Amino acid sequence: MKTTFPTLFVSHGSPMWAVEPGPIAPALRQLVSPWPKPRAIVVISAHWMSRTPQLSTAQQPETVYDFYGFPSVLYTLQYPAKGPDDETVQLIMDSVQPTILHSMANNPQRGLDHGAWVPLRHMYPDADVPVAEISMYPSMSPAEQYQFGQALNQLRHQGVLVIGSGSLTHNLHEMQPDGAPVPVYVQEFRSWVSEHLAQGDLESMLHYRELSPAGARAHPTPDHLMPLFVAMGAGSDALSEVKYIEGQTTNGVINMDAYMFGAAPVVQ
Repeated sequence: MKTTFPTLFVSHGSPMWAVEPGPIAPALRQLVSPWPKPRAIVVISAHWMSRTPQLSTAQQPETVYDFYGFPSVLYTLQYPAKGPDDETVQLIMDSVQPTILHSMANNPQRGLDHGAWVPLRHMYPDADVPVAEISMYPSMSPAEQYQFGQALNQLRHQGVLVIGSGSLTHNLHEMQPDGAPVPVYVQEFRSWVSEHLAQGDLESMLHYRELSPAGARAHPTPDHLMPLFVAMGAGSDALSEVKYIEGQTTNGVINMDAYMFGAAPVVQ
């Protein structure tokens, strides 16, 4: 029996989210807790970019602390999930063969960056599902990121949970003390994305930078929004089934809204 999973876009927020869950962590945990366990989780994180596409295949990936200057407790946390088994690695490799990522290479040294382990720490706290990451190809446009996600679409029908991990808004140049008022443009972009995803308006989403009132300011660089397009592509046969999970905004400018594409898992 094969289980079909939805795809998810989640925010990894500030690394402090690992120990300060806020309202989004229990919401995501409540979302996934009734589901059957995936055979594996594949994460596309804004914190792993490479010149050529890579797949993490470490049997026991280390917990990577790819951040600096945070409280010492964060550097003691572990997320001891196993890596993907050989069958899952082959399944992932086969899925990308017809695409521009056909040259994707195994990387047996790569650990899990905080774009993967921070949200998974809340969603799957027992670390009992194998996890692999696929690196992002930074030069690809939103449309190409969507096509990349489409190559992963078959994985969701094979019991694999595909997660894009970034931030719905991410302007580090305008970071404020936590608790500061949220700027208007952050709210404007959240509303614009919510409206167009609810309408299934893929074309507008792919041209968010030109069409949205605040897209360029919400994302001075596109890296943290690109995982949304990968998640949309991976759920491209279910874009009419969009679930919005409201997340808090930290430091004024890092919004943690999440989206699910597709229905809750069903066993086929």
